Amino acid sequence: MIYLRNHVDNTRQVLSFIEDQVKPDYHVMKEMGIRYEEDSALLKVMSKELAVASKNISSSQ
Repeated sequence: MIYLRNHVDNTRQVLSFIEDQVKPDYHVMKEMGIRYEEDSALLKVMSKELAVASKNISSSQ
């Protein structure tokens, strides 16, 4: 019976660790990924605009 109690206690500790440590870190990493995606979309637009402007400058000379 003590083995079962230890198993239940250990399982609770593992679940508590996941709830208290892993899930918050996961949410932070998820938000960071969203921000990186948004930043990359902005950089893509900026680089396309820069390419067009550079082409326009080159063709006007």
